[in-house]
Amino acid sequence: MVTWRAFYHAALDEELTKHNITGIVLAGVSTSIGVSPPRIY
Repeated sequence: MVTWRAFYHAALDEELTKHNITGIVLAGVSTSIGVSPPRIY
């Protein structure tokens, strides 16, 4: 079986493995409020 690891050989990988954590959920929000889009002249 092949295992794919995003943080292989990183300090974070060692910490996750030590605490038996096998997955991470990342979430975020994108908004355009208060941000003006670039203008093309």
